[in-house]
Amino acid sequence: MKRQPFITNKEIVNPNPGAPFPMYPSNKTGNYIVRVSTYNNEWNEQKLYELSVDYKKKLVKILKNYASN
Repeated sequence: MKRQPFITNKEIVNPNPGAPFPMYPSNKTGNYIVRVSTYNNEWNEQKLYELSVDYKKKLVKILKNYASN
């Protein structure tokens, strides 16, 4: 997922290097909702994307693009 061009083109700062993108199962077939955020100098969260990820098919779909606002 980190290899997606819309993610690699952003400088993402994350205070939790072990879990860079929170993931939540959306069903029982390997699909997840993934939230991508970065943080400013005061460690306030700045949302970038909400993604739907199918790990079995290796597909990533942008559900919400906060970065374009």
